Amino acid sequence: MNPTILVVEDEQAMRLLLREFLEILGYNVIGAEQGKEAIELSRNTPVDLAFLDMNLPDMNGLELMHRLREAGAVFPFVVLSANLRESFSGDVTPLGVREILEKPVDLDVLETVVKTILSAAA
Repeated sequence: MNPTILVVEDEQAMRLLLREFLEILGYNVIGAEQGKEAIELSRNTPVDLAFLDMNLPDMNGLELMHRLREAGAVFPFVVLSANLRESFSGDVTPLGVREILEKPVDLDVLETVVKTILSAAA
């Protein structure tokens, strides 16, 4: 069975681009516009990897990571940020962040990151 990737992005165009690209690569993709929706989806669908926007309408990405972990999620995260200089309060590696990608995302880099993370988890 193909891995499932959760894409949490409030910008519809970016969410659809990521979804279509990842589906072309053969992954199952579920998308959420807000953090609460992402938490609910992760409870109902086995997820292997999540892409998280840092600025969502209902919470920031750091809060979402904490809430997903509290809900029992164990999958790794790739953070999407329009500004790589965004301040994180401390090291986010313990939360499961494997990569931070700047938007707009380079699709070749994205493909490499996904394959690397999922092959390490296998």
